[in-house]
Amino acid sequence: MGLLALLGLPSSLIILEVVPFLILAVGADNIFIFVQEYQGYGMYGIRGYGIWDIWEYGIWDVGYGDMGYGDMG
Repeated sequence: MGLLALLGLPSSLIILEVVPFLILAVGADNIFIFVQEYQGYGMYGIRGYGIWDIWEYGIWDVGYGDMGYGDMG
């Protein structure tokens, strides 16, 4: 809020109360999506791959939807 006051912009406590909650909520939701995808790859028998390869495949599958581009094709 000090930076906004220095620039002469109006602000409220809602900015300080809501924005951090949204950032944490979105991050917590995303990690559950990634872990679910990782566990799915483990159950379907992708053996012989390293953990980073499995994470890469998981992020490739859910990353676009996670970034909000899921409806783009």
